Amino acid sequence: MLNMPLNWFPRFLPVALGLVVCFDVVGCATTLDVMVSEPAPVNLGAAQRLSVVQSEGRRSAKESVIAMLQANARSGGYFQFADRSDEGITLRAVDRQAEIVGGKAPQAGDEVYVRVDVQGWEADSEERESKDSKGVVTTSRFNVGTVILGVTIGLPSGKAVVNEKEYVGRSEVDAASLDKDAAIVMAAQNAVYALLTDITPRVVRKSIRMDDDDEGQKSIIEVAKKGNLQVAFAEMQKYADANPSNVVATYNLAVIKDAMGEYVAAIELYNKAAKGSSKAWYGETRAECAARLAAHQALSE
Repeated sequence: MLNMPLNWFPRFLPVALGLVVCFDVVGCATTLDVMVSEPAPVNLGAAQRLSVVQSEGRRSAKESVIAMLQANARSGGYFQFADRSDEGITLRAVDRQAEIVGGKAPQAGDEVYVRVDVQGWEADSEERESKDSKGVVTTSRFNVGTVILGVTIGLPSGKAVVNEKEYVGRSEVDAASLDKDAAIVMAAQNAVYALLTDITPRVVRKSIRMDDDDEGQKSIIEVAKKGNLQVAFAEMQKYADANPSNVVATYNLAVIKDAMGEYVAAIELYNKAAKGSSKAWYGETRAECAARLAAHQALSE
């Protein structure tokens, strides 16, 4: 199993509003590419403050897990991390609602409360035999670590988005070079990695297809190619005003707005272009923009 280092976490980019725009040609299709953010499997909305408020289990194990969470938050650049486990706060989920008791200060509006219980923290030794091409048998000894974290997460809205969910980390190391303690630490890193992967938005590259059928728009597309989206939109708008029946210009206006992260305006333009064109992929691009809008809204709640 892959053993993740403490600095596993990639730097997070905010919800893209035209961030990292590039121009590409895929087959015969010209595309404008952007980096956009998508919600994690467990969507925490706009909250970016991660506070561990309760942890149960062996003291040394709890301290190790909290330290790993803190290190990843610092290196990842998305969550601000706080250890509030000594404030007497208790957190549990009841019918998908977070029941919170105690604490020196109330939960902030952008703060996520996390309870992390160390339910498993152990390592075993295993011997395995292997045979080479000549039939010679070799016995190897491994230390296998297993860490199980039980996690509950409560949002400021009072909703419990995670209810005692298990995150399991395992590792396997050569016993001749690494002991059982090392195997457990690596397993804990993997468990923390699984947790953070489940709750942290990711940044992905999306390609938005442009329509380059109109020669009169080639120079404007070149402007967009260089990442000058504001200038490209202004020039494309002038072209569309001078050619009000040109559906291609309307569509490309939508693409530029899409790349700028102005999804509502882009969808209106996509709808207008689709009504005046027989090109099926106009509607497909509009649907992709709608998905980006939904992701943006989910991360803004």
